[in-house]
Amino acid sequence: MDKNWQAWIERFESGEISPEELAEFESLIKFDPAAREAFFNEMMTTVSLEANQLPDPMGGRLYKMKRLLTHRSMAIAAGLVLIAAGSFFFARYARFDAESSSDVLATVTEADSDHAPDNYRIGQLLGNGEVHLADGAEMGLAMRGGARLQLRGPIEMTIDGPDRIRLIKGRVSAYAPAYARGFTIATADGTLIDRGTRFVAAAGTGHGTEVHVLEGLVDAISDGDQDNQGLHQRLGMRLFC
Repeated sequence: MDKNWQAWIERFESGEISPEELAEFESLIKFDPAAREAFFNEMMTTVSLEANQLPDPMGGRLYKMKRLLTHRSMAIAAGLVLIAAGSFFFARYARFDAESSSDVLATVTEADSDHAPDNYRIGQLLGNGEVHLADGAEMGLAMRGGARLQLRGPIEMTIDGPDRIRLIKGRVSAYAPAYARGFTIATADGTLIDRGTRFVAAAGTGHGTEVHVLEGLVDAISDGDQDNQGLHQRLGMRLFC
C-alpha cells in the first residue's frame, strides 16, 4: 500500500477514494502502529499549516446578516475513517479526558504552552463541555466530524457535538473539507453552517458576531432576521440578534 500520507489526506478531502481503498487504509492504520503515527503526524502538520493561513476576521467588508434555512450535508465515509483511526491512536497514546471513545468530540492538535492552561496538551481528547483560553493563548482542535479549528484567546466556548460548537466569546478560524460540511458555530446572535469552506468568526464583542469567508460558502442564520441570504467567498458579515 502507498504510504504517501499527504496524498491520502488530499484524496480524503476530495472524496476520490474507493470503498476497497478505504477498507485497506483503515486496516493499515488500525494494525500498524508505525504507519498510524506517521499518518497522524502528517495530518497534524497539515492542520497547523492551513490554520496559519487564516487572516483576521475584521479585515473584510461587513453586511447586515439575513436568515437562510439550510439542510446539513452527510459526511462521507472517508471522514469517518479518519476520525475513527484518530480516536484509536489518541486513546492509546494520549491523555484521555472523555469517559469512552464514543464521548470523544475533538482532539487538541496544537497548544500554546506559554499561555494555555496546563490541562490542554497536544493529543488530548475532549468531550462535551467548556473550553477556556486566556488572552493571547492559541490552540488547535480537530473535531471528530472533520472540521479543523484554530482558537485565539480570550476564548469562551463549548463543544456541543462532533460537528458543532457554541462560541460565547473569542475568535475561531475554521477549515471544513468536503467530508466535514455542515460544521456549525452557534453564537448568541445566530448560527453559521459551513458548506465546505474556510472562514473566521468572532463573538462576544458587544457588536454582534463577525464572520469573514475566505473560501467557499457559509450559511448564516441570524436570530433577529427573517430574509434569506448566504455568505460567499471574500465577503464578511455581522450577525445581530
